[in-house]
Order: sequence, then structure tokens, then C-alpha cells
Amino acid sequence: MSEQRDPGSEEPIDPSPVESKRLRDLSRADAAGDAAAAVELGGWLMRRGDYAGAAAAYGRGADRGAPVAAFLLGGVLLEQGNFSDAGAAFLRSAEMGYVDALAAVTFAQADERGSADGALNLGRLLFRAGDRVAALSAFRRADTRGSGVGAFNVGVASQEAGDDTGAEVAYRRASERDCADGARNLGLLLRARGDSADAEASLRTAERLGSADAANDLGVVLSERGDEDAAVAAYERADRAGSETGAVNLGLALLRRDNESGAEEAFRRADERGSVDGATKLGVLLARRGELAGAEAALQRAVERGSVRALVHLGELLLTQGDEPGAQAAFQRADAAGDVIGALDLGHSLLRQNRRVEALEAFRRADQRGSPEAACQLGHLMIADDNSADAEVAYARADERGSAVGAHNLAVLLLARGDRRAAKAAERRARVRGYPPPSRDPAPPELTMRRGQRAPDLE
Repeated sequence: MSEQRDPGSEEPIDPSPVESKRLRDLSRADAAGDAAAAVELGGWLMRRGDYAGAAAAYGRGADRGAPVAAFLLGGVLLEQGNFSDAGAAFLRSAEMGYVDALAAVTFAQADERGSADGALNLGRLLFRAGDRVAALSAFRRADTRGSGVGAFNVGVASQEAGDDTGAEVAYRRASERDCADGARNLGLLLRARGDSADAEASLRTAERLGSADAANDLGVVLSERGDEDAAVAAYERADRAGSETGAVNLGLALLRRDNESGAEEAFRRADERGSVDGATKLGVLLARRGELAGAEAALQRAVERGSVRALVHLGELLLTQGDEPGAQAAFQRADAAGDVIGALDLGHSLLRQNRRVEALEAFRRADQRGSPEAACQLGHLMIADDNSADAEVAYARADERGSAVGAHNLAVLLLARGDRRAAKAAERRARVRGYPPPSRDPAPPELTMRRGQRAPDLE
């Protein structure tokens, strides 16, 4: 996708109660002379289609010294077809120091003369300034005048608004005009609705037009169809063209073929291009091989690039090196970012330190995020507190999430309170999920307390 994506929708927006309060606050601040409030209020009025109100708000912001307000006023005037006054507003913005303003004057003049590129570039500047409505109108003018990128941006706006039919039509126009991004987005849209053959054709067009990401997307489509040889070839082309994701997917495909050295090289190329996934998967692969120093360095790079899951892997790696404090710190950061495995691993780390209350809270957070293992662990702790009623509820949640251990332990508790029918059904689910058969001893089997094993998430 190119820089001019996501132009947004021009449909009016009814304010929610929270937005209504915000609007009241903005109106009061605007009345008190706040320039930023006038600008924000102008944007909301613009999205509502109240161009006169938006122009007045932007005018107040400009009078109070906000350069962007004068620029955005130019966008409103363009929407009203007033190119002359729009140019004056852009010039005023330039005099106030707004960087894009002089370029906007030039593009607006070209747009007024009927230039597709003028409208397209003006739309880009308006979008960058935050005026999606005026930007979309400019993109539509560019599209009408034959611009492939203009049609692409109209397609993005239609897709954002939930109009996939309109988006498809716009992307087709863009593709016919040799816009690689348009052809790629058409392929992705067709893939999402299950039209694999047409998706392949569009992605091949996008690749021919120079999109490395389209080659990677093509590989995904071919892999989904079961044509792994063709998928690998597509990933290789994407990788050669510099695609981070193409290199990552090539590495995964090579791993499926037991080509570990080739996978490592692919992950390294992705990592060198700044890929979070490339660094993470390289770290996991090196850790599996016991190359702990290299693994830690790769995972640290992924963490520095913002990967929460890499924090979890880093913590697990530090645990293997005996660094419980370092591991716990990594798990805490992942948990704070909302990661379910981070919360789960933090709970286990706290339990190892006999910090039971804090561990219980960590397991509860993981449970709330949908972890079957956390629900099981909560059940175990409740059993230890002789709280079989709440333990049964926790194991039932784990069972609902597909846990074999949860189903088995639920069966044990159900049997203990005499509900043999439900216990038998739960034990049957546990066996279907691979849990070992219960003991033939007439006494109820012991609750299973062991922690489930997880493979690193290379897939």
C-alpha cells in the first residue's frame, strides 16, 4: 500500500454520548479562544458535511495563529468549488509557516486546470493534514481524470466504509491503469471472499507491475491451495525483491521442508531488513538449536522493534539460562501490553517464588484473555484451597476452550460429587483431545497438575 492510503469516508457521523461531551468541551474551549479546539471542531463539522461551519471554525483557528487551520480552510473552500479563495488560504498558511502550503497552491492550480496529478497530489497533502473529506474529493477528481493511484485511494475509502463492491470496482480501474497497489488490493479483496483463481490473477498482475508484497501474497494464496512448490517460488521472488514478509514466509516454508539452514538464512535477511517477525523467528530457531547468545540478541532486536510476543520468548530463553529476575521482568512487560502468554508465564514465575496472591492475579488476567491453561491453573490453586466449586467452574472454562487437562479434571470433580453422566462425557472429551485413559483403579484418578507444553510459535 502506498502513502496515500486510508482516505476515510465522507459519510456524516452521529456523535456518541462520549463524542457529544467532547464536542461540548470543544465548543467551550473554542469560545474561550483556543486555536486547537477550533481546528478539531472544524474537522468534526467537515465530516458532518457542514462546510460553512467548518470554514468558520478553521477561520477562527487561523486568526488565532494556527497555520494548519488556514491550510484546512483551503480544503473546505475546495469542497465548495472555490479554487480562488482556497489558493488564498493556502498562501496564508504558507506565510504562517505551514510546510505543505506552497506546494498545495501549485497543485490546486493544476487541479483547477483539470490535471489528474494535481488533484492526486493535492489530495495527498490534504490527507496528511487530516482532512479526509477534501482529500477523498481530490482523489475522486484524479480518478475521474484517469489516475490509477486516484482510483486506488477511492477503493481504499470504499473498503473502509464497508462498501466492498465499490472498492472492487475502483481497484479494477486502478489495476487497468497499471497501478500495482490497486491490483494487489483487488487480489487481497478477492482472496478474502474466497475467489482464489481471480485473486491469483490479480496478484500476478500486481507482481508484474513491481509489487514485491504481491509476490508474497501470491505465495500465500498458492499455499492455501496446496501448491507448495509454486508458493515457495513466489516467496523466493518476493524475498529477492526485498520483501520482509516474503523472506519470513520463505523461511517458514523451508522449515516445513526440514531445511533449517535455508530457513535461518531467510529469517536473517528479514531481520536485516528490520522485520519484527524475522528477528523473532530467528531467535526462536537459534534457541531451539541451543545457540542462546545469538537467540537472545535476535529476540532483543525484536523487542526493540515493538514485539510483545518476542518479550515472552525472551523471558522463556532467560529462564533456560537461570535468570528468573530477567525472565520475570520480560513477562511483566508482555503482560502489561495485554499478552495472554506473558500473563500466564508471569503467573508461573511468581508461583516459583511463592508469591501466590500475585500469581493468582496474573493467572486471572490470562484466563480473562482466553487462556485454557490459565483456567486450569486457577482450578489447581482453588483445589489447593479446598474450593472445589470454583475449581469446577474454572476447569469448565478450560474444557470449553478445548483443554484435555481441563476436561479430565472437570470429570474428576463431577465424579466426586456424584454426577457420573456429566463426568463420563467430560472424560470422553478429554480422551478425544489426547488425554491418557484414566486408571483402572476404582478410586478417582488424581487431578492433573502438570503444565502443558507449548512449541515456539514459528508457524
